[in-house]
Amino acid sequence: MSNGNKLEIDDVIGGLQADLVKALLGMNELPGYDQPFPVPDLSSVVVRDVVLVLDDNLRGNADEELLGIARIVSREELHTIGVEAAGLSFDEPEVRGAVISLRLRIVLARRGRPLTTEGGLLVRFVEDAGRWTVEDEPVVL
Repeated sequence: MSNGNKLEIDDVIGGLQADLVKALLGMNELPGYDQPFPVPDLSSVVVRDVVLVLDDNLRGNADEELLGIARIVSREELHTIGVEAAGLSFDEPEVRGAVISLRLRIVLARRGRPLTTEGGLLVRFVEDAGRWTVEDEPVVL
């Protein structure tokens, strides 16, 4: 993959990551999927009306697209927010041809302990005529 193609796909992934977070918060629907998302309670990841999102694996302009609704934090910072803090974390995106798979997890940080996963979603997007849409039903993790 050339450097130009990698930058282009990173921008696509970043846009899809931002769209996924917004959809989870009920702010928009994802293209090709108009059903409510089967997600666990997100109240633990929202602090003062802003969702906490770990900077791990964010691509492109996802952080800029989430301004105002998300606070982008490092793993270390999440551990310092309180005795216990939760956030959203993306796994490494998977790109296979015209399919991008995003795993978004709810993670819990407790001081002095490693992060634990409290659930999440796997969403696959497929490119169709230059537009990225949800390929099939999101999978609850």
